[in-house]
Amino acid sequence: MTSPRRTFLALFVFAVAFLASSPAWAAPTFKQIFDPYIGAWTGTFSVALPSGASRVIQARHEYEWDGNILRGIHAFEEAGMLNYATSETFVDKTGRLFRKVSYTDQTPSTYYGEFKEGRVTWLPTKVLEASRFQTVEHFEKDAQGRPAMRVIRTENMAKPGASVPDITNYEGRFSPAPPKTVR
Repeated sequence: MTSPRRTFLALFVFAVAFLASSPAWAAPTFKQIFDPYIGAWTGTFSVALPSGASRVIQARHEYEWDGNILRGIHAFEEAGMLNYATSETFVDKTGRLFRKVSYTDQTPSTYYGEFKEGRVTWLPTKVLEASRFQTVEHFEKDAQGRPAMRVIRTENMAKPGASVPDITNYEGRFSPAPPKTVR
């Protein structure tokens, strides 16, 4: 089993290497990669806390194209409260992949993205946060052979100078949402 300190150091090294890279994107490639996101997805995040406790968060994601921007709306229930976020995924003028996420009552966060081996890895654009957060998204098939979206997020919330990382892991599995019916 890997120690929390070793996991933290590995994430930090990955973050520095990731931020130093500068992938170039062509518009058709960008659209091909993100076309599978289009539509509505429902599922859960399983959250493993540093204390050993766990919880489950119900969530729904909806994505659509707005020109060359992938727009998302995300709703999730946590601690009995309904929360939401919006996202914009795009390629900037230099060819770098970005996602801007705005959560309820919070300052928007921006992430660099890298597509490699069928996965998109997201890291915060703020260098000091890049070693603390990482999200990986990819598509797979569920047990019935249907498309499924998988999201894995790692957060290290330890205070600067702490001797032990405070790591929380999120693992989300989402299936296409059933069509809405009008009554």
